[in-house]
Amino acid sequence: MPQPASDLHRLVEEFRALPADDDRRRAIVAELGTDDTAVQAAPFLASVVADPHEYDLARVEAATILRL
Repeated sequence: MPQPASDLHRLVEEFRALPADDDRRRAIVAELGTDDTAVQAAPFLASVVADPHEYDLARVEAATILRL
């Protein structure tokens, strides 16, 4: 079951509020990659991958989700 848009928004806001090297950022990306949520979160995930200053593990997780 896809997450409601409010959950997606909450997770994205939490991601942005965390320090750049916090591993919770990777966990949030992984959570966004579940079920149909990845389709809704695709623009956000693409922005994570495209940001060269982003936490590397979050970028790898986002790239993996987008590839799938």
